[in-house]
Amino acid sequence: MATRLWYEPDMSRRLMRSRALSRQGVPPVNILLDEQGLHIDLAAPGYGKDQFELTLDGNVLSIKAQPAESGEVPGGQWLRREFAASGFERSFALPEGLDYNNVQASYENGILHVHIPVAMPPSPRSRKIEVQ
Repeated sequence: MATRLWYEPDMSRRLMRSRALSRQGVPPVNILLDEQGLHIDLAAPGYGKDQFELTLDGNVLSIKAQPAESGEVPGGQWLRREFAASGFERSFALPEGLDYNNVQASYENGILHVHIPVAMPPSPRSRKIEVQ
């Protein structure tokens, strides 16, 4: 019998919720926080980078995508169509301590990568200290 080295009680519920969201057309996401900052990878194949709209309102990051219209094909007739492009919107409440002025995003191989670096602590200003 294998020993369970790591277990998070809500992991199975989170995995089931993630799969349910994926079936509803909401793309799955991986979020990592490390010493460099916050990394968000959102799986959204079939879009162009110009179809994404990312907005930051306070500490809430919203990601929207709307596919190009893919309706009727001139001179053609669909014989079978099992998937259709649809848009989505996801929002994430972000932790404090990030540099929201230097958010970077890229889209490669169907994955939207968002990186928000850790905010640098303010450098102390030079000041004179009086002796009492």
